[in-house]
Formats: sequence, C-alpha cells, structure tokens
Amino acid sequence: SIVMTEAGRGSWYDAEGRPMDAYVVGVAGGSASGKTSVAKSILRALPNVPWVAIVSQDSFYKSLDAQQSRLAHANNYDFDHPNAFDYKILYECVRDLKRSRAVEIPTYSFVEHQRMKQTSYMYGATVLIVEGIFVLHDPAIRDLLDLKIFVQADSDLMLARRIRRDIAERGRDVGGVLDQYLRFVKPSYDNFVSATSKYADIIVPGQRNEVAIDVISQHIKRQLSSRATRLRSELSMTPATPRREVRQSPFEMSPLPMARTGSSALAIPEDQLPPNVDLLAQTPQLQALLTTMHDKTVRGEDFIFTIDRVAALVLERATVHLPHREKKITLFSGKSHIGCEVAAENICSVSILRSGAILEPSARRAIPALQAGSLLIQSDREGEPKLYTVDLPRFLRSPTNAQSAWVLLLDSQLGTGAAALMGVRVLLDHNVKEEHIIFVTLLASARGGVHALHRAFPRVKIVVGGVDPDLKRRVVP
Repeated sequence: SIVMTEAGRGSWYDAEGRPMDAYVVGVAGGSASGKTSVAKSILRALPNVPWVAIVSQDSFYKSLDAQQSRLAHANNYDFDHPNAFDYKILYECVRDLKRSRAVEIPTYSFVEHQRMKQTSYMYGATVLIVEGIFVLHDPAIRDLLDLKIFVQADSDLMLARRIRRDIAERGRDVGGVLDQYLRFVKPSYDNFVSATSKYADIIVPGQRNEVAIDVISQHIKRQLSSRATRLRSELSMTPATPRREVRQSPFEMSPLPMARTGSSALAIPEDQLPPNVDLLAQTPQLQALLTTMHDKTVRGEDFIFTIDRVAALVLERATVHLPHREKKITLFSGKSHIGCEVAAENICSVSILRSGAILEPSARRAIPALQAGSLLIQSDREGEPKLYTVDLPRFLRSPTNAQSAWVLLLDSQLGTGAAALMGVRVLLDHNVKEEHIIFVTLLASARGGVHALHRAFPRVKIVVGGVDPDLKRRVVP
C-alpha cells in the first residue's frame, strides 16, 4: 500500500460534520500487465491532489491451510483463480476508505504463502486507487468504484514481466514461474480476467500509455474540483444555540458608557452557549489570569506563566468528564475508605498543531500516564483548514480499541471552529465515539465556532477557560 500526502487535505465533510466519499479508481488486468505501473503513474500525475493512496488486491489473498500451503510451496496452488481472494475483507476495506474511515490493510507474504499478523494502517485518501487482477470481478466491489480501468498488454510481455518480478521479489525460480504461468496464470486470464474488461470505463495499454494517463488524471481532477468545499465563512456565521447566556466575559471590543462610580468598564455580551460547553467558573483568580492573557503590554514570561496556569485549570476540569468508578483503599490509620478512580483504560491527548501543543504539559500533569498524539492542521490563505499529518497513539489505529478510548482534543482557542471540526472528524473516522471526545481550549468565541461544533457534534464536550464576544484572525509581525 502506498500513500502520498504532497498537499494538505481540505475539508472532506460538510458544515454538519457529515463525511463525503473519497474518489475510488479500480485498475484491473492480467498478471504483470502493468496495473501497478498505471496506478503509480496516475498517482504521480496528481501532485497537487492531497492524500492519494494505492491498495493492492495482492494483500487480500485468503489464508491457506496446511494442505494448501504445501501445494503453494510446490507451485501447485492456483493463486490466479477468483476464489483465491478474500473479497469480503477487500470490500470492507475499500468501503471504509471510501467513507474516509481508517482501516488496517492485511499483509500477505508471498514467501511464506500466508497472511501475516502485521497490518498496514491507512487513512485519509482523497483519491483511492485499488489495483489487482480481479478488482472488476466482484459486483459489490465494482459498485464502490467511481472509475473502472482495465490494463491490456500482450501475453508475451506479461510473461516476461512476471518472470522478472517473481524471481526478484517473490523468491521463485524460472522453472516454477513458467510452470505456474502455463498451468494457472494463462488459463485464468483467458477464462476469468479478460472477461472483466467489459465492465471497464476505459481500457489502457500496458505500455506507452502517457496519453491515457493524462486523460484519466484530468478527469479525476475535475471530479475532485466539483466536490471541493469551503466551510470557514459558513461556520463563523452559525447561529447561536438558545440554551445558556454568557454573562461573565469582560473582554468586549467596544467600551460601555461610564459607570455611575465614574470608572470605565467593558461590555458584557448577550450571546449564548450551547449545552455541551463547560465554561470554567469565572472566579476572581481566573478573571485575573484572563486579564493578563488579553493585556497587549504583558511581558513574555508573564504571558507564558499565565497560559500554563489557565491550561492547568481547564485540563483539571476536563478530567471531570472522564468515567470514574469506586475504589476502596486502606488508610494509614488502618481504616477503609471508598474513593474513586478514572475508569477508562485507553486515554490520550491529541493536539491540534501547533497552538494545541501548549496544553500538552498540563495534560501530562493531570494524567501522568497519558499517551499523546497530534494533528497538523494549518489554514490556507483564505483561512480554510488543511490537514497535513495524522500522528495518533497506536490504540487509536485499531478500530476495536478506538471504540473504547477517550480523547482530550487540545487547541489554544476556538474561533470559527474550522480546525476543531476537522480534528473531531479525524477522531470519528478512527472509530472514536463522539461522546468520548472532550475538546479542551483556553478561549472560545461566543459566536460561530462553539455553535458550529455543537450543531455538527452535539455529544462532544467542550471545556473552555474563557469566552470572548468574538475572536478575530490577525497576523502578528
């Protein structure tokens, strides 16, 4: 399996958080006809298309029993028959990748003739290319393909390529390759593989196919262009959710009239917060810290100290939303006491880089054994979020383990909600439950982002230190 991430991946979901399908290309053809080369050529022809992946059907051979394994080592097992492949697992992997979900691709050893315990993690393809001799054979898999390609090559050329490949890559000898070709490969192509060409949208020659590759790549680019989404402005204008008034944020852009005491004051916003927002109690201590954070004249070391203090407060508050259970302990006095402990086995933090990283030290202090991951999400010139890298703890890459995991998603602020929405969508794509995601941030805008995040993912808890009437995007020299 191959994944290229030349460019940042834009939003693959709508403003409601619903994912859109990846574009799936199927490349079929005879053994050594040039399927992999065609797939890689398409991949190289899409340098500005983010996250293009190739999945080989060769990874989905069925596991062999002892008798079949002996036949395979004696070159007497037919690997070129349609029944040699596990179409159920192939279908599930292609279906999930098309739905933008993370999957584990099987690893097959052609030396051992067995499926290995190791799997390959794959996630996030905007364009998915599935190649193999029987990619167009199964009707269910054909229905998943947006573009179907059949690679046609002369039989002598396919034989020459197969001899060279199997000797170099699969540990075979010439005699065994020729015997297998005449007994299995050629009959299979004549009886099964060639018949699937009737399902192809385009037939591509196995060599000197530059024109065909260009036509295919241009078609894919047009399809992707028609699916592109731009969400930032829509998210920023998400209407307020009428639930709870924000009465404790003094940081307004315009001053109020003079108070009766003669002192100046700042306006209190009348916006509202949705019910999934957990705003820290606005104590005098926290208000003092938020004042320092907003002070443009504050010294650098004081600002860093203040950020650390607020981060510690929001992370401590976030742990309240983790599951807990009773725990019986024995005191030094010898008496028993029933307290509690965190009941989640798999907990991790995932920082939205780069600003989310400032909360990581506080997260580790709150939960010392916390595993950490990160998502590199950067805004383009128009402010649209782009996903560049996904680095998650190992247990989140397993669909079974991810389902029981709890995730603290960290970012320094929540403005339009564009980056937060993308971060939550990545976690959901990895099978993390929505109600197991806790978004932790220092500041949030009372407009736009919190309401957009609630509209899309109402079961995600948002823990925030302070709420401003608005957060504006500025470039600080």
